[in-house]
Amino acid sequence: MAFTVEDGTGLSTSNTYVTVAEVNTYWTDRGGAPAAWTALGNTAKQGLIVKACDYLDVRFRWRGIRQNESQNMEWPRLNAQKDDGAIVIGVPTEVKEAVAEYATRAASSDLAPDPSYQDENAPLASKREKVGPIEVEVQFEGGGSINTFRKYPAADAKLRELIQGGQRLLRA
Repeated sequence: MAFTVEDGTGLSTSNTYVTVAEVNTYWTDRGGAPAAWTALGNTAKQGLIVKACDYLDVRFRWRGIRQNESQNMEWPRLNAQKDDGAIVIGVPTEVKEAVAEYATRAASSDLAPDPSYQDENAPLASKREKVGPIEVEVQFEGGGSINTFRKYPAADAKLRELIQGGQRLLRA
């Protein structure tokens, strides 16, 4: 699929909310992009932007409903309102800015890496081993529940008025 930016009409072929130029401008306005991002060529940046959009669309439960059945992405939406009642039209600036944040993070690590598991099939929080005299300590995360998505506070906070539940930033 070609790099196709959603124009706010609900394209069936779009796979991104922003262009490379928009991400670069976002970071220029903030004093410059992280080195991992600036070192990349446009094709690599496009791939990371698509990954960031994919991540964003599966991670959050958005306010409102998709504008039409045939659109490829979650935005634009109908009946999406911010906390003050303002109607959201097209692809919100907050979504575009969050994509810029996520895409640059994707340049240096996976946005949603697979969790580490122990033989007990529970998510591993930490493991400590000592050779002499032998000692092993293993801690599992939150009673065995799995956090599917990492938190990215700078990007996540931009979206709080666009997701269902406001401050709830993870999909149940």
